[in-house]
Amino acid sequence: MPAPAPLTTVVTATLAGSESKANQDHAIVTARAAVVLDGATSWLLQDPARDGGWYARALGAALTPRLDDPGRTLGEIVAQAVADLRDRYRLVPGDCPTSTVTIVRWDLEAVEIYTLGDSPAVVYLTHTEPVAVYDVRLEAVGAAARAAYRAYLLAGHGYDARLSTLIADLQLAERAERNRDGGYWIAESDPAAAAHAVTAAFPRDQVTAVLLASDGVSADVLDYRRHDWGQVLHLATADPAGYLRDLHAVEDADHDGRRWPRAKRHDDKTLALIAVTPCVGR
Repeated sequence: MPAPAPLTTVVTATLAGSESKANQDHAIVTARAAVVLDGATSWLLQDPARDGGWYARALGAALTPRLDDPGRTLGEIVAQAVADLRDRYRLVPGDCPTSTVTIVRWDLEAVEIYTLGDSPAVVYLTHTEPVAVYDVRLEAVGAAARAAYRAYLLAGHGYDARLSTLIADLQLAERAERNRDGGYWIAESDPAAAAHAVTAAFPRDQVTAVLLASDGVSADVLDYRRHDWGQVLHLATADPAGYLRDLHAVEDADHDGRRWPRAKRHDDKTLALIAVTPCVGR
């Protein structure tokens, strides 16, 4: 890939879901790429020093020096980063924190998208509607357990101990289908998962912006249906941190999760907004 255009700009914003718990999202930016990682919260037994947030940060650190290498695909880069963490920390499948990995990488010719997990990348184009690129396979896993916890919230029981048990049941069902054909793929301890990402590429001169979002942000469009992706671009451009705070306040109004059944009252929220400046003279 040629050298990146110097005027492409990236803005990031993040908001922890709880003041008492660390933010498990993580964003990184390099000269030619941006990444959002969403470390998974576990309702199962887990080393508190190695939770999803720890994994997202460690994986981000492993990705950072590799992302701008034009000779390697994004899948190869993610696979090597996952392998590095596996070897360094002796991580084993099924007993390892996980994280989504959503990447945009650009040069003078093209904009690449890589999504491992359900954190979307939304590509804004010059002459057509925005294109959301993300993985829906997780939603198809553990359907009965997912329906059970949502029904519990819809019945008005709120965020109590019983709900935690129901979500733990869902995570057990998900673990059994993790990183295998017919299940879903996520960054964990198996570098082979990196080859199963959902990817896309667009000519640079057709792209005006790219939004990367953890699912705490994408819920606004995909679950709550308060805004469409075009409106989110406007809000995130005007005041990214303010947009996240507004979304948090909207969730406060649904304190027991009855209107919008979701695993947590507030998820961590992170976005990266990339303005793709046209290449003059091309």
